[in-house]
Amino acid sequence: MKISTQSPSRPRWQHPEDPPGPARYVLEHLGFRRQEARVLGPPARSMGRPRLMAIHGAGADYTQLNPLLYGLQQRGVGSLAMNLSGHSDAGGGAPAMVSVDFNVKEALRFGERLKPGLLALLAVDMGAMVALRAAQVHALSLHRLVLIDPFFYPDTAFNRPLSQVLNCPSLRWEQSRLLEVLQQYMGQVMVITGEALPLSLPHRRPAPLEGGATFTPADAIARAVLPRRVSRITITGCTGQVMPWLQTRPDVANRLNDSIASFLGPM
Repeated sequence: MKISTQSPSRPRWQHPEDPPGPARYVLEHLGFRRQEARVLGPPARSMGRPRLMAIHGAGADYTQLNPLLYGLQQRGVGSLAMNLSGHSDAGGGAPAMVSVDFNVKEALRFGERLKPGLLALLAVDMGAMVALRAAQVHALSLHRLVLIDPFFYPDTAFNRPLSQVLNCPSLRWEQSRLLEVLQQYMGQVMVITGEALPLSLPHRRPAPLEGGATFTPADAIARAVLPRRVSRITITGCTGQVMPWLQTRPDVANRLNDSIASFLGPM
């Protein structure tokens, strides 16, 4: 592990704005790959191990999470967010050579650095798959999950190359056993979506129900968790993906960060 005050991947960041407080950059080796994470510390405190780990979505790097993690940093909540291979220039790795399983290993490697104090996970899009695998490993300490536009693929997708998973015909996400993980999870879950299903990839569709109705992964999560353990936020006016919406609407991001910080509690 190597820690630096400068990010080697900065020239390749998708969103290059600087954090509002202190940041450190951690490099880890995993097999043939080297991967980077960013640690944001609360402005009024010295850098320490954060209690929140954040996981970006498909085709993104950790700067996708800036509208939330920067706002949480200003509210005294530190975080660790890593790049995942196969999704972006900053993360490196060809999608044809990387799987979701490898992404899980990357997240778990950084998560090991936060033991035993990892209290919360925040994940976007298919980052929810990685987060729920991490939640199984950190079940004893983890008590908060924040899932934004969550999306699953069936268990068979974990070992496939990312290029196949992201570009193949529709996969039956409702067959994912990750929903069973949520049923056994004893902490609190927050689900955040826009007003309509985000179709970031053309083959993603809601699952059909009898009578022509449909339901989404967010709906399935709300059903899998006991009502007293789940809260759901629908962002008014957002008819696509939440994170791009927040990038250009700091006032909305500010209000959402208030809700997330309250949900997370003291960190």
